[in-house]
This record gives sequence, C-alpha cells and structure tokens, in this order.
Amino acid sequence: MMLKDGPLHTILVATAFVFFWRGAWGLMDLYLIPSNQVASMTVSLIFGLIILIVTRSIIHLD
Repeated sequence: MMLKDGPLHTILVATAFVFFWRGAWGLMDLYLIPSNQVASMTVSLIFGLIILIVTRSIIHLD
C-alpha cells in the first residue's frame, strides 16, 4: 500500500492544511489593516470572492 492511499496520508494532508490556514490567518491579522478589524475582514472577503469567481471562470472555460 502506498502512502497516498492510506489514512496516514489523509491525516498528514489535513494537518498541513490546518497549519497553513492558521499561519495565513495569523499573518492577515497582523498585516492586513490591523487597526480596523471590520475593514480587514471586508477586504479579505472581497479578495476571497474574487479568487472564487476567477477560478470558477477558468474551470468553465473548457
């Protein structure tokens, strides 16, 4: 059995995913408009929506 087929792979990927988002979230808290939490959240929301719209458009080009 290969590593990518087992539960260990799933645990490793899930852990890496959580660590990545924890780090990204912490950096955004520090650097993305740290003095205004509402503006920071709004900018993050807008960036996230733009990324989702662009990736959906790219996927549906096929």
